[in-house]
Amino acid sequence: MKTIFINNIRIDFIDITESIQTSTYDTVLQQEVADYVPFFKGNLLIVNPQQELMNQLVDTFLASGKEGFKRLTFLVKEPKIAFERVTKDLVLVEAAGGIVKKEKEILLIKRFGLWDIPKGHIEKGENKKVAAVREVEEECGVKAKIKTHIVTTYHTYPLRKTGKYALKKTYWYEMKCLDDKTLVPQTEEGIEEVKWMTKRKAFFAMENSYHSLLYLLNKYYYR
Repeated sequence: MKTIFINNIRIDFIDITESIQTSTYDTVLQQEVADYVPFFKGNLLIVNPQQELMNQLVDTFLASGKEGFKRLTFLVKEPKIAFERVTKDLVLVEAAGGIVKKEKEILLIKRFGLWDIPKGHIEKGENKKVAAVREVEEECGVKAKIKTHIVTTYHTYPLRKTGKYALKKTYWYEMKCLDDKTLVPQTEEGIEEVKWMTKRKAFFAMENSYHSLLYLLNKYYYR
């Protein structure tokens, strides 16, 4: 299975041999449905779509989000190949970050008015684990160490200078807090607040943030 978030819409590529609960979807369709997608809302499952259709729908979602649309699932023979084909023209950007835990709380940041989880770009030649620890310390003033990998997420955003779209691949790690005595937001990066939150408060905070982060929290808490 491969997952990407485009304009806050989750798009899954799932192997057609997998057993899935179609009852969790609002609509289940076969193949050629591109002209009808704008009329749907909620969760849509498309069984065995052609590659051309997947490319067309991804391009549509890149150009503009669809109000009321939550999740699109492609049930295909080769999910990894389908994913690679629809993202081949996007500019790959790699980042790393982590869910830092202290007792029963995790560390969140507020950036540009939205709650987020510390992360940042991997510098040229830098190890992704080293980058994750560095970004946590730079953005929050917290020293931490990595325990394990949680998940790797993908989301897109427009590149203003070129008119193209970036595919941001973020490696997420579970981390243990070593020292938070200098807890402080990195204001030059747009971070307004750094806060420890319980599981319940973290999920509540993410309700109005990016869906990829809710996906991350679910992967972390319900592994």
